[in-house]
Amino acid sequence: MAFATGNQDAIDVVIADDYMDHTSSGDFKGRDSVKANIATWHTNLKDVKMERLKEFADDEYAVFWMRFIGNSNGRMGIPTGPFDMTTIQVVRFKDGRAAEHWNYMDMKQMMQMMQNRK
Repeated sequence: MAFATGNQDAIDVVIADDYMDHTSSGDFKGRDSVKANIATWHTNLKDVKMERLKEFADDEYAVFWMRFIGNSNGRMGIPTGPFDMTTIQVVRFKDGRAAEHWNYMDMKQMMQMMQNRK
């Protein structure tokens, strides 16, 4: 919910001390990187709506098929203007907290957005 609302109060409770976010820009470690990512998200993406299309989970992993709709200022790799995209979010949990995260974007959608770039 922190990405949807910008409220970071629960991050210290739900994110593990040694959390690792695996991104196309490299690996980011720790809660502070999550908080910085949330702040960047809210600075550069406006009117974002998040919809969970499907989720699967077991004792260690959760997989979320997500839809994101909003407006971008073009600074986060999403072209300027409105966007509508789906991603697969994978989270590994350890001791009840998120320990690792991977994000997989639909490349066909991303290429379409890049072609429509202003």
